[in-house]
Amino acid sequence: MSKLPAILCGVLLLQTPLITFGSTLYIDGSLWGDCERRYDPAKRACGGGKETAYQYFASIKRNAKPGTTFILRGGEYQEALRLTVSGTAQAPIIFKAAPGEKVIINNVDSAEGGEQYGPIWLDNVSYNTVSGITVTESVGFMRAINSHHNVIEGNTFDTANTYPSSSKRGGAYFGWSTHNRIVNNRFIKGTDSLSLVHSDYNVIEKNRFEFAGHELLVLKCSNGNVVRGNHFANPEQKMVSVFDCEAPTTAWVGNGKYARSEAILDRTRENLFEHNVFAKATRYYSTSGGNGIQYAGQDGIIRYNTFFDANVGLGMTHYETEALHNTGNRVYHNVFHGNQCGGIALFGAKTEGDKGIADNHYANNILWDNKGWAEEGNCEGVSPGQVLFRDSFIGHHFKGNVFGSPLGTQVIHNEFGLGEEIEAGSSKGHFTQSFVGDPGFVAAAAHNYSLKPDSPAINKGVFLTRITSASGRGRSFQVEDAGWFFDGNGIAGEEGDWVMIESAPSPARITAVDRPNRTLTVETETSWVQGAGVSMPWKGTAPDPGIKEAQ
Repeated sequence: MSKLPAILCGVLLLQTPLITFGSTLYIDGSLWGDCERRYDPAKRACGGGKETAYQYFASIKRNAKPGTTFILRGGEYQEALRLTVSGTAQAPIIFKAAPGEKVIINNVDSAEGGEQYGPIWLDNVSYNTVSGITVTESVGFMRAINSHHNVIEGNTFDTANTYPSSSKRGGAYFGWSTHNRIVNNRFIKGTDSLSLVHSDYNVIEKNRFEFAGHELLVLKCSNGNVVRGNHFANPEQKMVSVFDCEAPTTAWVGNGKYARSEAILDRTRENLFEHNVFAKATRYYSTSGGNGIQYAGQDGIIRYNTFFDANVGLGMTHYETEALHNTGNRVYHNVFHGNQCGGIALFGAKTEGDKGIADNHYANNILWDNKGWAEEGNCEGVSPGQVLFRDSFIGHHFKGNVFGSPLGTQVIHNEFGLGEEIEAGSSKGHFTQSFVGDPGFVAAAAHNYSLKPDSPAINKGVFLTRITSASGRGRSFQVEDAGWFFDGNGIAGEEGDWVMIESAPSPARITAVDRPNRTLTVETETSWVQGAGVSMPWKGTAPDPGIKEAQ
């Protein structure tokens, strides 16, 4: 067709392009071919309609423009959904299943130029949305490389055909990708079901992860990510890992020009884990397996999570080379209950000068009825130990926590030694203002970790930090330690914490955290007194330990 203007009756008629801004197009695998301007969505037929539909995903590349919505009709597609065209913040490109229809991508093993991809590719693209699709029985789930500001929402990733092996291709992988949202998806029977490598400021929220040959979620050399409100359960292995990147990791995830041959260390900073449930992991003979989170990051926040039926709830680990830097983390207001070995397991620094394990603080957590450690030196026995440690407690500091075991008061345990009471032996000086006893949960067996009205733990928590600025009024003030708080990390849609200042009239929302200068900035003016406590909002005379304030 000519691209020159047509003239009719003296009137200049400009021909309109087939695809315009805001167009809705269809992908319908039941068609015998493409159907332009004649598709009837109600009948799923070419003829009698005015819409445009394509038979294959391959048509997307030449027809996608900012603002285009592709509606995928129900059926099975044995073709990779490869996204290579970017939208904009105001006009994303949307790929979504038709309402009430099941779109299945299966039996896909995709590769190009020797590089491996997944059934869904995000290939150097931004501002794409993928929703409502089921990926199953394929080599992996999806892969995003150098892709930013995309939304992966409401999809089901079910049974990679590499499961239950530990194949690196058997999951969803984001490499060198930032500011993506992975929300309300279900991941079932992957290997590493979801991995972020060198990928910053992404939000992983309200997903359900079940069964993996290795891990459910992996964050490696990735900064500033938010992991919130997810449910994790993996009877096959451990649940979550947070580490730096060894050289083999960066070599295979990068694909082509983004692959690296060197390790990327001391670069897993300021990740936030909150309001997650870590419900089950395999029982294991040592604390290195079956963790809710196996952790070696820096300046992270782990708060308001529940850990139960794992081998160990939180394993703060240290080994070469990906786990050499475990520093500056804040772990608070979590519940660790009924884990098969310990609630928290620690590697401690061997000397005070060891900078690899340092400045890790734990406050207002509850550790109750975790099964402890055998005298033989393994996780196959039972003891009162709620916190297990190796080497020492150097680099770890506990305040305002509740520890309890029906077996007694020796609630800390050397993995290769004896149980101890708080403030005894090697733990001396590392535990302060602690409460030892039954926290008084409403129904621990049913995982209701609210505190009973008569709980002895009420008001037994501590303020996370205190104000060091001179008494005054304003929007910024210095504190002893600003690392407890979150300011949104510059992620669109994320807001800073609401905090309370002791004696101030109302809570204030944080807009900026300056950790090196120990300064908090809040949204509206507030008043303070030097030495006043600062914490997440509380009732009564002091914060309650655990995941919520008593009613």
